[in-house]
Amino acid sequence: RPMSGIFKNPDMVSGAALIVFGAVATALSLDISRGPDIISLPPNFMPLICSVGIVLCGLVLLVRGFTSERAELPMILDRGSAGVAVALGFYFWFFDDLDFRLGTWALVLVIMLVMRCRSWKQLLIVPIATSAIIYVAFRYLFEILLPVWG
Repeated sequence: RPMSGIFKNPDMVSGAALIVFGAVATALSLDISRGPDIISLPPNFMPLICSVGIVLCGLVLLVRGFTSERAELPMILDRGSAGVAVALGFYFWFFDDLDFRLGTWALVLVIMLVMRCRSWKQLLIVPIATSAIIYVAFRYLFEILLPVWG
């Protein structure tokens, strides 16, 4: 059945959603405090780069949707994507208040559970490894101070 309304293609919906999400993430990233005055990239540099990248990907999808043929629109928001959106919202909201390592570990774990990962080995290893690798890269490679406790 053809879709009616503004969105004629699933790519248009995905693109619009990415643009909105990226804009919100950009606004939240701009609120991350700069921390002490140091000679390195500010703590919000990488979140800003990522959020702007999300907006650009959304624009590409939106343009692709405009140039594509009409197609049936799948369910816009399912349980998995809503769970990921909520988890990311909490992550951004509490970014300054939580230890980066703990917050990133929890985010990855929640996303894996919401997306129905049931391998206990993956649930044990991937969140810890992701959190550790990102922390080490930002802290020692990029020399960006991240919020940590103690």
